[in-house]
Amino acid sequence: MMSPQHSSGRDSRAWVRISLRMRPGTGTGESFSSASTRRGLSASTRRALSASTRRRTVRSLLSNGPTRSRVGHFASSRRCPMGARKAGVYARLADPASAHRPAGASLPKFDECLPSGIRAVDPDAISNASDGPDWHRSKDPAKLPTRKDAAVTIDRLAHLDAHLLLLVNRIDLPGWGVVMGYGTDLGHQLLLTLLIAMGLRLLDRRRFPKNFAVISLAILFGGLVTVGFKHAIDRSRPLELTHGRPVEKRELLGGRLDRQFKVIDPELAQVAPTLRILGPTRRKHSFPSGHTAVAFGCAAALIYASRSRRGWLWLLPAGFVGITRLACGAHYPTDVVAGALIGSACSLFALRSTESLHGLASPPLAPAERGARRPGRLRVMMIVGEDSADVYGARLLNQLKQMDPEIEAFGIGGPELQRAGLAIETDAHRLAIVGFTDVVRALPSLLRIYRRACALLDARSPDVLVCIDLPDFNFMLALQARARGIPVLFDIGPQVWAWRSGRIPKLADRISKMIVAFPFEMPYYERHDVPVAFHGHPLLEGLERRFADRAAARSHFGLDPERPVCV
Repeated sequence: MMSPQHSSGRDSRAWVRISLRMRPGTGTGESFSSASTRRGLSASTRRALSASTRRRTVRSLLSNGPTRSRVGHFASSRRCPMGARKAGVYARLADPASAHRPAGASLPKFDECLPSGIRAVDPDAISNASDGPDWHRSKDPAKLPTRKDAAVTIDRLAHLDAHLLLLVNRIDLPGWGVVMGYGTDLGHQLLLTLLIAMGLRLLDRRRFPKNFAVISLAILFGGLVTVGFKHAIDRSRPLELTHGRPVEKRELLGGRLDRQFKVIDPELAQVAPTLRILGPTRRKHSFPSGHTAVAFGCAAALIYASRSRRGWLWLLPAGFVGITRLACGAHYPTDVVAGALIGSACSLFALRSTESLHGLASPPLAPAERGARRPGRLRVMMIVGEDSADVYGARLLNQLKQMDPEIEAFGIGGPELQRAGLAIETDAHRLAIVGFTDVVRALPSLLRIYRRACALLDARSPDVLVCIDLPDFNFMLALQARARGIPVLFDIGPQVWAWRSGRIPKLADRISKMIVAFPFEMPYYERHDVPVAFHGHPLLEGLERRFADRAAARSHFGLDPERPVCV
């Protein structure tokens, strides 16, 4: 082994941090960090400073320095190359050979071992320093929290959880088992979905089936999150409180099992000697309660979509499902509470983040409720989606400018509308998409355009929204406009008389005025209280009249005036 005398010169003035762990009240070192000691030393010096030699060096330093659980805390007026502001002992080895001095040999005083600019400070003097370690802040180490204390706290909470479960589970009233045993099925996702479908079909027929699809997806999202928590936490079911074998078994009305299991814990047995389990027994995935999450997710979604002040009553059946999970012995109270919070939060998050797409919480607002119109120029927002609509929109805008030259027009349009004076926010050709597969591929772009249009409704607050053709996109945007109290004029209504006539009842809350291209379309809208008007087909405005009447046209083409003509 190479002796310390042969080590490099840079090691003779190296700084070594010796981190000590001392027994309180003694001056004996238990251990120190050899990794930090090796920092800055060459390989020969590290081999020379054996473990026993370094321990003797530490004891020698302690004989001339303070003996505390942490030996010294340092403050420095300048930056130390090894971080002298941290707790520990910094010893300067003037000569590596000094590590081989006998234990009884005199060494420099502790303060003399410190580099210039660093002074030893009593830890009590800086116990309130903002950057001091946390171990300075407690005078009594026994009062510091430990893992054992945390485990005891968790055990107490679990014991309280089981105590509350048995308080509810021990209830035994006439018919209680039947009501609780079968009432818990209201939280089953499939059964609840069927009940929601029937309820929305009867109570909110105008928005059905869109409201059903949106609410079902929100509940499904909450269910998936709940399943993820179940497998991640994997808490045991309340059956773990018992021996696992029933001491009493019977069948309820309808064949559902009612079993009693003996409780093991003597303290819990004083609350209820047995745990009653209604239905199947499960042993894993207790936290959180899936039935409760689905029930409260459904209640939160219905409250969100409800336009009544009594919507909060949906929480009552959801709370009933939570109680049934305790009465059936399937979950702890914390499982039920967590399921209620997770289910409600997930449903509200899913619905709120997609509100601009479905509009369940966007009821129409009358223009009078919106407030007085802001003074200034008339602001018109126009949305078109194809070349023909661009031409018709340009004609309409030119007519409006003749009536009011100061009009402010903006929105989504093409080159014709731009020449007419429309401030283009998005090119209309990005909306000219035909075919299901093309729509699916362009869906991200369509969503961005739609959100941009909704942002314009908020930022520019137009006095009227003019939609030309493009029914699916414009009907969604019209719902958002009416929710903000903005009137909607729809020019060239969709051909509902030919296909998808079920859309007409939904337009009453979205369209302020519908302009149709054919006179026979008016009765279709009037039947459902949709304001409608006919002003002629816009295509005729671009054609010159060649014949004075039909008779002249028939005579010109040699057609029999008595026979019908099919074109």
